[in-house]
Amino acid sequence: MAGFQSGGPPTLFQRLLSYYRARFSHAPARDGILYGILLLLLVGYGILACAGPFLLPACDKKTPDLPFKNPDYDADPCLTTRFLAVGGLTLRECQFIRNILMAVFLGCIIGYERRAPDRAAGIRTMSLTALGACCFTIGGNFTCQFGPMNWDSSRISASIPSGVGFLGAGIIWKGFVKSEDGGPDVHQVHGLTTAASVWLSAAIGTACGGNLYAQACFTVIGVVLMLRFGPRNSELVAEPGEDEDEDEQDIAAGSDGGGRQQGETHPAFAPLLGSLGASASEPPTSRLSQTESMARRLKKSESMAKRGSLSMAT
Repeated sequence: MAGFQSGGPPTLFQRLLSYYRARFSHAPARDGILYGILLLLLVGYGILACAGPFLLPACDKKTPDLPFKNPDYDADPCLTTRFLAVGGLTLRECQFIRNILMAVFLGCIIGYERRAPDRAAGIRTMSLTALGACCFTIGGNFTCQFGPMNWDSSRISASIPSGVGFLGAGIIWKGFVKSEDGGPDVHQVHGLTTAASVWLSAAIGTACGGNLYAQACFTVIGVVLMLRFGPRNSELVAEPGEDEDEDEQDIAAGSDGGGRQQGETHPAFAPLLGSLGASASEPPTSRLSQTESMARRLKKSESMAKRGSLSMAT
């Protein structure tokens, strides 16, 4: 502890101790024992499940020839035989554990990319979503199985996206941002990308539950790359105040912002000036300045409406 108190970098033991005290401050001894046992079980059975196909000898049990309704059902009796070499698990249970571990791992990758203090969903949310979707998929296939499945288990996978919707509803929020030029407030929607990431985590968990590892891994790669390097909304719309700078440059150059020099009437206001008895080509100076001001305001409002539509679309 001397190095830590003297201002030096903390050692690995000190970091682990501070992490332990931060997580188990209520009852450190009891919680440490409980979660330590759970961690040992998770790591131990995870290793056995991943190494199970390599630890067990070849199984020579004969597959019964039964008229199953599902031709894809694997009736190999070796899948339901328990082996002491893998902690009393069956090969099918080892497969389930591998599905769950893969779903949690891939969900953590997406959560790692989304981690930020201003985002409501991170590693825990994404990994739990993927884990839940994986368990739903496995349960839909094997929960009520007293033989081969003879029902449409895809209904479970089809219900997962709608069930995950409540998570996205808690993340998405809509607000108003005041414009710097004193104009009307701009609508902005936040959390859409993070909510879509939660939704995709559920899809990845579903794929892992169905042994579609290649599809799940490729999806994670695409999601992470798009979230990190994809175009953001702030890069697609102009910055606030850009229109004002353009207007000032146009006025200094003798133009009203639409390529017209001073002395020319905006086409949208030509009928109005004509009805007032003024010439559209040579309006009075006072009416000309009012027309140019109205044209700039119209252009500014159209630009802000375009920004709001882009924000809601993304």
